[in-house]
Amino acid sequence: MSIKGMNHAVLYVRDARVHKEFYSRVLGFKANIDDKNGQFVFMRAPSSNNHHDIAFFSIGGDASPSNAGQKSV
Repeated sequence: MSIKGMNHAVLYVRDARVHKEFYSRVLGFKANIDDKNGQFVFMRAPSSNNHHDIAFFSIGGDASPSNAGQKSV
């Protein structure tokens, strides 16, 4: 079963490049907008017709933990 899409999820992560590598290698997503400095990446699922399905924005390794989004999605 392939992933068809996620409909524009945005995640703030410590390092967008790490997530890009994982989503590419494990889930087959393709980067279609990729900041050369690693600040953000927009990705599309393999069977998606969306411009992008998920985006990652780097907030840095020193960012403190957050409980945001843990009670609802």
